Amino acid sequence: MRIALLRPLQEGEEIEFQEPLGLFYLAAQLIRDGFDVRIFDRRLYKRDGGSLIEDVRAYRPELIGLTLMSREDIGDARRLIQLLRNPGVTFVAGGLYVTTAYERARTLLPSYVRLLRGEGERALSALAVSVRDGSEYMEPPVLTPDEWPVPVRDGAYIQHGCCINIRSARGCRGFCTFCATPGLPLHSWMGRSVDRVADEIAACHSAYPTASFNFVDDDFGTLERVEELAHALQIRGVRAGFALQLCAPVLYNAHNLAARMERLHAAGLCRIFVGLESVNPETLRRWGKPLDPERLLQCLPVIRSAGVETHIGYILWHAASTARSVLEEASALHENGLFTPKAALSRMVLFPGSALYRIYHMSGEATWEPLSDELETLYSRIAQNLSPLYDVWLRGAVWLPGLACDAFLTENRCVLDETNAVMDRLNETAYRVFTGENIDAENLAASYGVMLRALGCPGL
Repeated sequence: MRIALLRPLQEGEEIEFQEPLGLFYLAAQLIRDGFDVRIFDRRLYKRDGGSLIEDVRAYRPELIGLTLMSREDIGDARRLIQLLRNPGVTFVAGGLYVTTAYERARTLLPSYVRLLRGEGERALSALAVSVRDGSEYMEPPVLTPDEWPVPVRDGAYIQHGCCINIRSARGCRGFCTFCATPGLPLHSWMGRSVDRVADEIAACHSAYPTASFNFVDDDFGTLERVEELAHALQIRGVRAGFALQLCAPVLYNAHNLAARMERLHAAGLCRIFVGLESVNPETLRRWGKPLDPERLLQCLPVIRSAGVETHIGYILWHAASTARSVLEEASALHENGLFTPKAALSRMVLFPGSALYRIYHMSGEATWEPLSDELETLYSRIAQNLSPLYDVWLRGAVWLPGLACDAFLTENRCVLDETNAVMDRLNETAYRVFTGENIDAENLAASYGVMLRALGCPGL
């Protein structure tokens, strides 16, 4: 039985092009279960040329699966289904959007498309068996992390400058009201054996020695688990740069953080993402996010001093915001070297599956949390003023994680440091625009774009 797995185009411009790791896992499990599988990525075809429709038709699949991560994937998915429809083909769709907004996905997709919610490896394989054999579909148990197959990878993404996406854990220990993860069928945090993770990195590193690695986990786990991975990589003789996401208390509760970060950076840790979200403790309590923002702000410079790049998540604009709170929080971010155009324009998004989404009784579309009329006007004015700077900043921000890993691998930080210097200047300009200074943001943005392009930043 031939199975085609498709990733549709996303509506709007996709700045950050990355591997479709979910499809890699699905393909690996299907191959393990004896199926003939091919992945067709519309986003890769858009970059490399060729006709996905012609290639899928030439493959003659009996089952076509589509991954839908967000509402923005639906439009192209429907076009693909219409163009590829054939009496002998079964269509199935899954992914985060189907899992979190099932009823809405059901109304947006043709009735003959079967939908699968949750973890898809065993589910899709079981559905393929039922289609092939004409038997009843029985929902199987999901794989445990150590049962995950080794993803089927494609070197084409490396050639486009992508990091290798890798997953070491699923779920999260948190219950943030704005996050979709707590509403997933498998919310509890579960991690793979670190030795298995290190083995996968070692195999990828052998095939792609200059590639860097990006962990897509919502939460990698404890700092001790990161150290365990670093040790496992050293035992295997692997020198590879990697980035991951950690929860804030893991960092500010750590003993000897500076020394530990220096050792981890020497072993390949190049970048950490952490969700700060707000410097206001009351706001964090309202969102169900238990962290001490002051302690996190104190430890971020320590991490940077060890050579590890840091990036934060922040939500500046939300229903409880006021003009005063927005300016005060922006000032706090600026004082701590964390103000960026992204932070300046960050609004609370109501994601399907999140607790806030349910509170607002939404019906399948991600949207912003409403602001007061006064604040909506202020946001619109600031967004318009910052738009040129944001566009340039975004290109640089997407480039930086891979650049940090390259600096580690080559032991040459020159381009990284020069890029960070340009980004710092851009952030400072953005703050001045944010606070109302009369600045020609468009011309300055063009200048920063020239500087980043001269350093090698793509897309500028």
